[in-house]
Amino acid sequence: KNCCSYLARKFLSLEDRIHSEIIGDDILLKRAICFCDDDNDLEMASACGRVYLPSVSSQTMADAARENTDKIIIAEDKDRDIVGTLATENALLQAL
Repeated sequence: KNCCSYLARKFLSLEDRIHSEIIGDDILLKRAICFCDDDNDLEMASACGRVYLPSVSSQTMADAARENTDKIIIAEDKDRDIVGTLATENALLQAL
C-alpha cells in the first residue's frame, strides 16, 4: 500500500498537485487501480479504487471479490477459456 501511495503521488500532474483535495490517504481510492493475485495484496487492494484479479488464487481473494463486486473485477472466465496469460490480458484490456 505504501508503495502504491508513493507512486500515485509521484505521478500526479503538477496541476493535480496544486488543485487536488486528494493528496491525503484518499489518493489511492480516487486515482489508483491495482492488479493482484494473492492474499498478500489485500491491503493494497482495499486501498485502491479498482482492483483487477487475473485469477482467484485463494478463498480469501474469492471472498473479497464476492463482498466487493463493485470494486473487484475477476478477469478469468473459465467458461470462455480466458485463463492464465489470457486472463491477465483481459484484465489489462478492462483497465484501459
